[in-house]
Amino acid sequence: FVAAAPSIFQAKRACGKHFTIRCVGSSCKGHKSIRVVVVDLCPGCPGAFDLSKEAFEKLANPDAGVIDIDFHA
Repeated sequence: FVAAAPSIFQAKRACGKHFTIRCVGSSCKGHKSIRVVVVDLCPGCPGAFDLSKEAFEKLANPDAGVIDIDFHA
């Protein structure tokens, strides 16, 4: 699951919506893409999403902190 930036969350309209997130760049590992569901707003997110620990670990080492992604609904 993920929390979405305000531009994606759109006043709760994205809540429950599924997105495919693909890791791009040198921090990627394991799964190249995952499917997630939006469950909350991340008002301070400068990017697109704040991934759950489990989702992040499928894409990259948690020590990376921030990764580059592509996404689509």
